[in-house]
Amino acid sequence: MKIGTIIETVYQTVTGGKPSVDSKVKRIDIRAYLPASINLAIKDEYLLELQLDKNASSLPTQLFATYEDVKVLYNVNRDLKYIELPVTPIMLKNDMGISMVTSMGGDDAFAPLIRQNQLSGYDKYLGKTTLFWIEGKKIFFKNISPFVDTVLIKCIASADELNDDDIAPIPSGLEAKVIDICVKYFMGMRGTPADDLQDNVDNQKVQ
Repeated sequence: MKIGTIIETVYQTVTGGKPSVDSKVKRIDIRAYLPASINLAIKDEYLLELQLDKNASSLPTQLFATYEDVKVLYNVNRDLKYIELPVTPIMLKNDMGISMVTSMGGDDAFAPLIRQNQLSGYDKYLGKTTLFWIEGKKIFFKNISPFVDTVLIKCIASADELNDDDIAPIPSGLEAKVIDICVKYFMGMRGTPADDLQDNVDNQKVQ
């Protein structure tokens, strides 16, 4: 479902299908809250997965989108290869918003680090393993093969940077949950028209 469709569904529900210029809740308010509701829905999904499987260490695979042929670049000042992430990953504990970084062929070993200084003293034991860590919208590599020019990424895109015509970064089963979270939040803010506007018109209907 598109972001704009979710926003409109929430707006129509909160206003009882009768939007007005006097409504305390605007579409822009719903747009601003939507990333938080998506985060909450994904977190609930992870907790459910954990209840079903105590050894679960990742989110359900259907939450992740695949981005292919992400170009590997070189930072001269740091003497490190890196990539610019094609999207901003959702902020989750232990960088769980990114589930996979690998070569396009998938035949190279990649292992994550929390931060670069974890490399200290282990450089000589790397073998053929490529280590990587995340810094903002970049992923840096240590010991990456010179023959790897592009990589494949699997991650959950943050809803913050999505446009109304973009598809929400959630599977269809979670769309209803996201809408429900938003509706409950804005109904608590008295989303029905309050006629606070000094326009001498009582709850003027928006066309």
